Amino acid sequence: MDNIDADDARQQILMRYGYDGQFMQNDCIYMSELASRRYLDNDRIDAIRWNDLFISWGVIIQSSLILLDGGTDLPTDDEVSLAAAGVVLSMLRQRGRPDVDLTIVPLAFFCGCHRLDQDGTVTKMAMTLLLSLLDFYNGFDVATLRECLEGMDERDFRSVLDAFGKLINRLPSNVLVSVVIEGLEVFTQPPERGLEMQEAMIRLIAIHAQGSQATLKFLFTHASRINPIRRSLFQDQVVTIPR
Repeated sequence: MDNIDADDARQQILMRYGYDGQFMQNDCIYMSELASRRYLDNDRIDAIRWNDLFISWGVIIQSSLILLDGGTDLPTDDEVSLAAAGVVLSMLRQRGRPDVDLTIVPLAFFCGCHRLDQDGTVTKMAMTLLLSLLDFYNGFDVATLRECLEGMDERDFRSVLDAFGKLINRLPSNVLVSVVIEGLEVFTQPPERGLEMQEAMIRLIAIHAQGSQATLKFLFTHASRINPIRRSLFQDQVVTIPR
């Protein structure tokens, strides 16, 4: 990245790691359309939409993290997944509005779209967050990119999330980053992936806790109340939507 400007450096990084600029958006649209084709419980949709904690997470401009818990024994939760897709689509729409003073950076990974395919890995999730950040935010200078990404191993989710955390820490106060991870329950199997996902989520919670000048909005969804990351959260960070 020597002797090039910051934008060229970003583009080189995105090309080097094979970044697909439509990956997140396509997953978001697919998940939204998939959920809408199934039977949905409108009472549960309203319970999510009008939940006080969920509303405040969306409208108050301050850092916050919540787990949207479906409270079900089913392997998926369409109403919760639809809510996650709605949040991401809303953030994407707000990016283009001229009356929004903040630079909005919507980051997301939909585990429910990658239950069994080659993208269904924790490392792919981590790389999607990192590369989407570089795509949506163009304010990092070359020195910051070099310092934060030097030595990163793109095959190791721990290394990738370490670099991601460093970049988040360098964001200015006029940036709002939303991180939506949908369907944590999908990545609980096989067991090796489940352990990796648990560690990755703990690392993301730590990144949020370390703080940033930027506003950090993290939203995780899980179909069941039986999930390991609840132990890492405060009670007022968990929204349970019972059936």
